[in-house]
Amino acid sequence: MSAVSLRKYWFVAGLFLLFTIMPQAGLCDAGSAAIHSIAPGVLQVYERQDTQTVIVAFTDEAFGAVAAAKHAAVATDPLLLRRAVKLETVEHIAPLGPVEIRHQYPQLNMMALTISKEQALALAGLPSVSRIYENRVHRAMLDTSVPFIGANDYHAQGLTGEGTAVAVIDSPVRYWNGYFGDCENPGDPDCSVKVWENFTTNDNRSVANGEGHGSNVAGIVLGVAPDTDILSLNVFHYDSSYGGYVAYVADEIAALDWVIAHKEDYNIVAVNMSLGSERYSPKPCNDSES
Repeated sequence: MSAVSLRKYWFVAGLFLLFTIMPQAGLCDAGSAAIHSIAPGVLQVYERQDTQTVIVAFTDEAFGAVAAAKHAAVATDPLLLRRAVKLETVEHIAPLGPVEIRHQYPQLNMMALTISKEQALALAGLPSVSRIYENRVHRAMLDTSVPFIGANDYHAQGLTGEGTAVAVIDSPVRYWNGYFGDCENPGDPDCSVKVWENFTTNDNRSVANGEGHGSNVAGIVLGVAPDTDILSLNVFHYDSSYGGYVAYVADEIAALDWVIAHKEDYNIVAVNMSLGSERYSPKPCNDSES
């Protein structure tokens, strides 16, 4: 083979490698980027099961000018625009298998979905999705959250919480036990418990009878602010695999979304969440994985 023929051979071989290897590298980079958008805990769960509930966080740009132009009919209503973008996202992964919408979170740039790993990877590759988080499990906690705070001094100054409301995101408050006023039903004039919402699939009264943590917390709130209104928002359900009542992050976010939507209606000045988990190492609250 002549020197010219040899140069032509290597030139053609080089072009072949250029056009076959580079696209594959691009795909690997895209897949890697998608993986990095998924919290490690999510991927660990997929090693044990085919589907799971995840928290999908969207970028602010997902609901910006481009989305408004695409969904012009609802562009002037932030809630409807957010809903349209989220449903469009669900439609994007629907061909890959069943999708269960656990919570849409109308007030927030996130939603909770039960999906497969393939669907999670597809979502993570979208520019509108910033992160996919694990639906962590929490237990009721109160042992370190009630230090001496000098509430009597505030009461002496006439600061009793009148005209305000405190959302207790916990197990349901047992409004009927006599400690919360004359309560035939939540919202009665002489009842401190004004709202009794449920963000799980369990029966609210059944959970209240089985787990009294929320009632305990609500009682402490009234000890500090005796004239405030209690908004009982249940996020607990019985889970036999944990041997008791637990709360999942997806339901907690749904309760917080409700608080945002109703903060003006009830003049909500505080939210109590005496929840936590011993599974994870303590990190700063501003850590994206904490």
